[in-house]
Amino acid sequence: MTEELVRISEKSKVHILASTGFHKLCFYYGDHWIFSRSQDELADFFIRELTEGMFTDADTIFAGKQIRAKAGFVKTALDSCNLTPDYQRLFLAAADAAIFAGRSVMIHVEKDSDPLKLLDLLTRIGIAPTRLIFCHTDRACPNLDIPLELLRAGAFLELDTIGRFKYHDDLTEASIFQDLVEKGYEDQLLFSLDTTRARLRSYTPNAVGLDYLLLVFLEQLRGFGITSEQISKFSHENVLRALL
Repeated sequence: MTEELVRISEKSKVHILASTGFHKLCFYYGDHWIFSRSQDELADFFIRELTEGMFTDADTIFAGKQIRAKAGFVKTALDSCNLTPDYQRLFLAAADAAIFAGRSVMIHVEKDSDPLKLLDLLTRIGIAPTRLIFCHTDRACPNLDIPLELLRAGAFLELDTIGRFKYHDDLTEASIFQDLVEKGYEDQLLFSLDTTRARLRSYTPNAVGLDYLLLVFLEQLRGFGITSEQISKFSHENVLRALL
């Protein structure tokens, strides 16, 4: 996939920001190297992807074929089991790499997980809250108490339950933006589509598609009093400050 991203970027003249890091462990087969490598080995792997170039065959091989295109940030996942020894090893390795390379950490937040405990761990070992981006709190957290604590600490929230109607409708999503903006956090909000094949028209003709955010959801935000200047922050200005 990394080589395909490079080709897409070169043909389209669009910069693509890819990530190193890890996802939920349930997505890896049982003898994958991610279960057996030490914190130092994992940190070195992530650092090499951030500073030298990404590995193209990491699904099956540890540190195999490497290309010149570098990862731009570290993506991680906090599962509902929270900081088990395996996840603590992974998060510490990701933090080591982010600190070494001066990059941000994006965090998938699963329902019933404890992002505040993770925030405490990462900030205690030296990552500034402004280098942390917590994703999916708009659906993973039952109310705004935890997202507000993350924002008060200085972290970014990436809100993306847009067109994902099994969780809630878009009016509910727009009201979350309205509430957080009214509380003074418009400079710490990002938005996106949390897109899989099921929501891409190339695979599912009646899916919402990649243009849904632009053609549908922005008008719903404006209906809740969100201004064009604030939308520009969510889509551009905040993104640059969070990731670069």
